[in-house]
Amino acid sequence: MNKFLKLLLVFLGIRAFASCDSLPPAKVEYGVPYASYEIKGRVTDADGNPIKGIKVDMLSEYDVDSAGNITLYPFYSEEDVLTDESGRFHVRNGDFPSDSLSVGFSDIDGAENGGEFATKVITKAVEQVEEGSGNWDKGVFVVPGEVEVVMDLKKEEE
Repeated sequence: MNKFLKLLLVFLGIRAFASCDSLPPAKVEYGVPYASYEIKGRVTDADGNPIKGIKVDMLSEYDVDSAGNITLYPFYSEEDVLTDESGRFHVRNGDFPSDSLSVGFSDIDGAENGGEFATKVITKAVEQVEEGSGNWDKGVFVVPGEVEVVMDLKKEEE
């Protein structure tokens, strides 16, 4: 009886795999909700002087630990966005839909741009300006107006 049961299970298993070819092709859909974001503004030092060469990254919230601490990661981007001669920036990118946008500002060239500035993260509310196409696309969201970001010099390590 035991041998018969094993033989039957083997036969049924082989038939199950063999029959997969006879199934009609299935439409496979995979995705996650997606939204496009845009922010523009100007970066200055405490005296109001524009800062060139500050790296601007849109940030995503991926990890929240049990104490509620949030870890932010930069959105994937093909190239770095840096502030221009007048300290201006304009970033467009996409991520999971949210009612706010976190943006990081990093001094990547050291003292070349008037000092060594501490990294700064801001979070701003967004407004939807364009409806999405449905399905996974939730639309286009912008931070209204131009954002003014004041960078602080790094404090000397003791």
